[in-house]
Amino acid sequence: DTNYGTTVQDNVLKTSHSLTLTGLSRGTVYHFRVKSTDSFGLQNTSLDQTFMVAPATPSGLVSSGGKGQIDLIWSPNSEQDVSGYHIYRSTTSGAQFQKLINSLLTETLYSDNSTTNGVTYYYKISAVDNNGNESNLSGQVSAASTNTSTPQSVHGVLTDNTIWSTTGSPYTVTKDILVNEGVTLLI
Repeated sequence: DTNYGTTVQDNVLKTSHSLTLTGLSRGTVYHFRVKSTDSFGLQNTSLDQTFMVAPATPSGLVSSGGKGQIDLIWSPNSEQDVSGYHIYRSTTSGAQFQKLINSLLTETLYSDNSTTNGVTYYYKISAVDNNGNESNLSGQVSAASTNTSTPQSVHGVLTDNTIWSTTGSPYTVTKDILVNEGVTLLI
């Protein structure tokens, strides 16, 4: 028999109810049941339901538009059971994101070659664990591919993940470049 631990009771009649749970641990299977009472006092209890905590939202997503493609890179999740990532794309800022490819990406970089030059694309990513739990979508980044490459002067301190791809080249290093700890420079 499953021990359900904490009971939350709300004596106000409602058609919907939400509850925020805190202090949950990844990798733990949580069980719950819902008990409801109608306006006549009749009670009903659901069957046992389960859930697990999804991975953390991926971070560090950056994009770089270049000749005929857009490159993406992000920081890997720290959870040991993350099996891959999904990329979502839209041509509308903040809305209408669609999964770009159905298979999970196991690397933390991707080149989108299915772009139209001059169109701005918006991207978000999610992490998926070995149980199929998907994280919330990351923050949004955007870029546009071009049909030409403009030389880029680079120098300074890199504080965010950065991509120097062949589609964005040539790059000219004009002064020292320092890559902060925990930051990825993909060349």
